[in-house]
This record gives sequence, structure tokens and C-alpha cells, in this order.
Amino acid sequence: MVLVNSRKTIWLLTRRFLKINRGRNIIAVLAVIMTAVMFTASFTAAVSALRSTMNQEMRTSMDSSQISVQDLTEEQFRQISQYDKIKEMGYTIFLSVAENEELQTISTEIRYADENGARSYQCLPTQGTLPQGEKEAAVSTIVLDLLGVPHEIGSTVTLTYSASGKQITEDFRLSGFWEGDPLPRGQMVWISRDYCLAHMKTATEESIAMGDFEGDYNLSLWFDNIFKLNQYKEEIEELYHVSDTPARMDIPPAYDRLFGEDGFPFATVGAVVFLVFLSGYLIIYNVFQISVKNDIRAYGLLKNIGTTGRQLKGIVRRQALLLSGIGIPIGLLLGWLAGRAMVPYLLESDLGAESPEVLVSTSPWIFLTAVLFSLATVYIACMRPCHIVAKVSPVEAVRMTEGSARNRERKGHKVTPGIMALENMKRTWKKSVLVVFSLTLPIFLLNCIYTIQKGFDFDIYIDTYISSDFKITGSGTMAQYADLNALTPEILGDIRSQEGIESLACVYDTEELHLLSEKEYKILENMMDLAEKEEIYDSTWAQEERKRLESRQIPSHVLGINQAAFEKMEFLDSSCTWQEFTQGDYVIVSASTDGFGGYSEPGDRIALEIEGQKREFQVLGVGAVPYDLEYPFGAGTYYDVSFYLPEETYLQMGGNPGAMTVGIEAEEGEEKALGKWLEDYLTDKPQLLMDSRMELEQQCSQFAGKYMLILGLLCGVLFVIGVLNFFNTSAVSVISRKKELSLLEAVGMTRKQVLRMLCTEGGIYFLAALGLADTAGIPLMRAVIAKTAGRSFFFTYHPSIAVSLLAIPILALIAWGVPRYHYRKMCRETVVERIREE
Repeated sequence: MVLVNSRKTIWLLTRRFLKINRGRNIIAVLAVIMTAVMFTASFTAAVSALRSTMNQEMRTSMDSSQISVQDLTEEQFRQISQYDKIKEMGYTIFLSVAENEELQTISTEIRYADENGARSYQCLPTQGTLPQGEKEAAVSTIVLDLLGVPHEIGSTVTLTYSASGKQITEDFRLSGFWEGDPLPRGQMVWISRDYCLAHMKTATEESIAMGDFEGDYNLSLWFDNIFKLNQYKEEIEELYHVSDTPARMDIPPAYDRLFGEDGFPFATVGAVVFLVFLSGYLIIYNVFQISVKNDIRAYGLLKNIGTTGRQLKGIVRRQALLLSGIGIPIGLLLGWLAGRAMVPYLLESDLGAESPEVLVSTSPWIFLTAVLFSLATVYIACMRPCHIVAKVSPVEAVRMTEGSARNRERKGHKVTPGIMALENMKRTWKKSVLVVFSLTLPIFLLNCIYTIQKGFDFDIYIDTYISSDFKITGSGTMAQYADLNALTPEILGDIRSQEGIESLACVYDTEELHLLSEKEYKILENMMDLAEKEEIYDSTWAQEERKRLESRQIPSHVLGINQAAFEKMEFLDSSCTWQEFTQGDYVIVSASTDGFGGYSEPGDRIALEIEGQKREFQVLGVGAVPYDLEYPFGAGTYYDVSFYLPEETYLQMGGNPGAMTVGIEAEEGEEKALGKWLEDYLTDKPQLLMDSRMELEQQCSQFAGKYMLILGLLCGVLFVIGVLNFFNTSAVSVISRKKELSLLEAVGMTRKQVLRMLCTEGGIYFLAALGLADTAGIPLMRAVIAKTAGRSFFFTYHPSIAVSLLAIPILALIAWGVPRYHYRKMCRETVVERIREE
């Protein structure tokens, strides 16, 4: 056999095959475009959503480091900074909090920071530099505006603060500034290291434990491998015993949420990528499989004249490569635009949270990865067609027709169009399986969309997170910047005087250390034993809890509530009335975390202290106000407790006169008007935050819309791919059986009967896909939804196939129309002309 080894000839043959298969080329390019679009959109949306979410977390927490160690003494700082796996580090030293009257609405910390420390706080000067001289300062534009200082290097910034037991007012030269971020509740003022060390006192473990943070160090750490942050944290703990001191070591929210239980859904993204690959593979494989079988005689003749199997493979792969070269660039552009449009919807996943700033990524890695995945899909899809042309026998190729098989023994049975359709599908069962599977995927996703939409019960969510029409509070997302008595009597008076208000549920807060009685001590000891037995927390945390037990003091919140707040309370056992609650020295006690019960029961006597005033109360009941009216932050223990007193009693004992939170009920029909008034009223009160039931309802709609959009787009693309596969299969089935169908007509079969046979064949494809999606797809649907929408506590799984059954008319129309189109196109030639064709 003569070896043909001419690259020019192979390329020439490739171009000729492309030229004679223009219809195939269009469908193949469209398939490649859709595959590239889906890959690029998936990667763009995932990377952009990840980037936006991490940026939001960094802004909110003012921390872009990978591990943060706070409240360190100088000695601890120097020890931990020697940890050998640190790639990069930065630090700050706390001096004080600015006490200027102009800065009362925000918490403004005065610190020294090196460059990495300032960068980790997202507060690196963009104009000027960090302080170098002793009396220089760098601040944000928000602080400059509040102080009335112009945005000019060299301006004078006057700060008042307390350090080393005395109040100091100092003028600083502005060395640099940056655009202030309103998202975090705190701002930073950077001063020079020399000035900070000269005016601060030395921090000790004892002073830090007592809440005096002057002179403490905060350390920001970065490492080579973000996937090992927990390992690094554990090693630092083992080496330096951070938990045995008042210091705190955490993985900041940006990285903690990335890999946490509710973190970035890597598994979901992987599933989507696999689904994209599978759908792209199905259509590209089908296109080239059909093309190869149509051209099999030409490949056989080429092999007959000496072309090797490897060269024939090269011809098929070169066709795929050229078509990919056309389709992939178009798919990259369209996919990036589609991914960009999807990002805002993906970021609606955190209900009740402020939507993150949308940062659309244009990283070249997105496009490179999409190109590689698209090419890999095309290459894998072409492997089987390449194998067919490489192994084809020249003689068999000349004789080959679709579905040729060994003769089977004839059995006498009634011949109907349906039986003939089934027999034809048996002859090409592999192709039939692919078509059925590609049609099953969109029907399966359609069922998922409907089940997800029906499963969300947003009333559960809304009732959990807001118990009134509106909620106003001075507490943000971080305890250190919260103002827990921001709702002054004047503000409450202004709100009460507004028309359209039905009631105000006011909750006041005072934080105290509660001294345990002997009974409470034994109850707490039993609760800890049970928690450790059930492994509610790890051994390190258990040690900290035991220290609290030994001290006989636990964090507590004494909460004052008015009648409207009382009427929203939920009681553990028997309830009580407002009249009973206010007619004597009564207190209501909260239950402990994780259902271990409470410290007290009705009838017990409890001593409470507020601002030095002690008073004894009798427990009237065990209960709590709704979630949104509670103290919103953790107490650093599983066993903190809340005590509820009537508003009047709380204020008489010296409790904070400003409320922590107020829930506002609007009169029926007045919600929008009242909401507009509250927004206008709070415009000049940045210390107050407002949530509303209407906003939550809108967020719920957007949250559900995210799933509808993504799954709807994916379902649409997969449906188009499935229909294209069916269209190709139907076309090849009619064309390859042209002579067979013509002979059937010649021996007396009517066109109506032939059409019925072809339409029955199409109907079987769609019925098989529908049956597969509505039977085997149900358990798979449960598993898929459980990993996505099913993680929400307000989702209830109720499988349904109703929407797929409603789609039957559309499926029947396609099953009837596509074969009819191909058959009528074939019938443009007469029966005789079709029979004579070779």
C-alpha cells in the first residue's frame, strides 16, 4: 500500500469535505458556539460572583488577610510573626478612639499601621503616603468631610482622644488620604509608629481581658496555599496557645465563607460544567457521527487508494479544529456577555444582606479555561467518529447504509407504522439512546425549575427575619461598631408622632456579667457535660467554657421591652399576660442555646444588676422576643442568657435610655407611605439602619429569580441542543433511507402511512425522554435540589412533573413537524428518481 504523507493533500481534502458539508458545518459551528458560550458564561459568572462576594466580605469586615490574630501583646506579636509558613504579614497597633464631637456618629479608631496592615484594612492611602513624621496622620475622606478638612495633603487634622488615662487634643499634618467606604461602620486614622509608641501604654493580657485594648497589636497574615488555612491556624494554636490568652485568631469572613458550610458552591459549579460538557459532547458527537456515516463511502475510497487510518483521523480532526476556530471566538464573546448579565442575579443568594458591588472579571484565565474545555469537548466528541473512519474497510464502506446489520430470521407479525418505527430505531439504537438522553436533560431541568419555584416558602423566611413591617436599629454587621442605644427618646418620639403607625415594639439593652447562683451553677455544669458528650463543640472551646464556669460569671443581656414587644414574645412552656408582667418584680428568662433548657424556671428568684443597681426578681416565664428584636451578636459562649424586664422597670434601674431596636407596625394600606417617610427621616442619621418587610419580599423574588434565570437559560440551551440532535437524526434517517422509503411507496404504501411511521418514530423519542425524566429523574432531582436550593431552611421539597406534562403539546408538535419537513423535502423528487439514485 502506498503511504500518503502529504500535509497539503490532507488539508486539501479537509477543505473539500468542509465544502460539500455546508449544512453540517453550520450546525457544528452553532454547537461549538453554544458549548463555548456555556463554558465562558459559567466561568465568568462563577469567578465574578466569587470575586464580588469576597470583596464585599473584605469591605464589611475591613479585613483582606487570610488569618487575623487580634488583641495581642507585643511579646505575643513577635512570637507569632516568627511562624515559618507566613508568606506575608502586616500589623497595626491600637492607640485610642477619636472623641471629636463631629465623629460621634461613627467609630473612628486611631492606630499605627505598616503598609501591609493598612492594605489588609482596605485603608491604604491613594493620595499621599502613610505617616512618616511624628505628628502626621492619614485618614479617609469620610473622616475629612465630617471634620470639615479639605482633601489636600498638608491640611491640619485635629483629633481628640484618651490615652494613658488622660484626654489629648492634637493637631496632625495630613500625609495621605483615601476614598472612604461607607459599608463598614468604622473608620481608621493612621498615625506614625513613633507617635503611637510615645503616647500609648503597654498592653498586657490582664488589661486586654478587662476590655482595655490600648497598646494591643493586630496581626494580618497571608500564606501560599489558601486551601490550608485551617491547618495553618491549628499549627499556630499548637505553637503559641492563642486560645489560652485574651487574643482572638480567626479566618476572616472572605476566606472563611469561601470554604465553609455555606461557602462558595464549588460542587454546583462542577456539576454545571459537567452538564455543559455533556450537552456539548452530545450534539458535536452526533453531528460528526452523522457526517462521517454520510461520507463513509468517500473515506472508504480514500483508504482504498492508500490513505492511512491515521490520515483519515487527521481529516476529521482538522474539520473539527477549523469549525472550532470559527465557533469558539464567537462563543467566548457571547459567553462573557451572558456571564456578565448573570452575575447580579447570582449575588442575590444572601437574603437580607446588602447586595455586593458587582465586579465582573475579565481574567484571561477565564477565556483560556473556556477555550481548553471547549476544545477538549470537541476532541472527545470526535474520538468515536475518528475511530470509525480509521477502522473502516474499503469494501464495507462502499456497501454501507445506515443500520446495516446481519439478516435476522423473519417472524410473521402484523406490520404497522408503529412497529416499523420501532424496528428502525432498533437498527440505530446507539444513536437513538443519545437523542433520547439529550432530550431528557431539558425536561429534567424543567421539572427542577418548577419544583424549586413551588418549594420556596418565603413567608417562613420573612417571619423569621422580621416580625414587624419595619425594623430600625443601631446595630450593624459587627459588634465593635454597633450603637446599641442609638434610638434616643427624641427619635422614638418623632417616629411615634408620625401618622400611619399602629404600634412600636421597643427593645433596650444593657450588657452585664451575671453572677451564677448555686442552682444556676449546677445547671450550667450539667449543660456543659451534655454538650461535650454530644460533641457540640471542640476541646479548645470546651476549655474556654469551663473557665467561665469556674469564674461563676456568664455574659448576659438585660433587655427592657414595652407592651408591643412583649406581645411578640414566644414562651417555652406557659405564657403570661402583660398585666401580670408589670404588676410585680417579675423577669422573663431566655432558654439556652441548642435546646439544653434554661437556667431558671417560673418561681425562681434572680438577682440582677444594672449600672451598679441591684434588685431581686421572680421568674415569671421562659421565653424570647423574635429573632430580629434580639441582641444581634454572639457573646463568645454557648451559654449566655437574656433577662427581659418591663420598659419602665428597666429605665428606673438605670438602663440605657436609647433603644437598641424598634419594630414598627404600619396601619393597613399605609406601608409604602410610612416606608418613604422613614427613609427620608433616616437620611441624616447614618448610625441607624432600617429593614422592611417590603424589601424582604423583593429580595425573595430576586432570590427565586436567580434560580429561574440560570436553570431557565440552561434548560433553553439544552432544549435547543436536544432538538438539533433530533433534527439531525431525523434528517439522516430520511436521507439514508431514501431508497427504502421510495420502495415502500412503490409497492403500495401511501405517503400518509410513511409520514405516520416517521412521526411515530419522532414521538417515541420524545415519549421515551419524557418517561425517563419523569421516573428515573425524580430521585436524581432530589439529590440535585438538596445541594442547591434545598439548603435553604425555608425550602420544602415537593417533587412535581406537572410542568413536563404541560410541555407535551410542544414536544408533540416538534415530533410531528420535523420528520414531516424532511420527508416533504425528499418528496420533491419523484419515486423513480429516488430509486435510481446510487
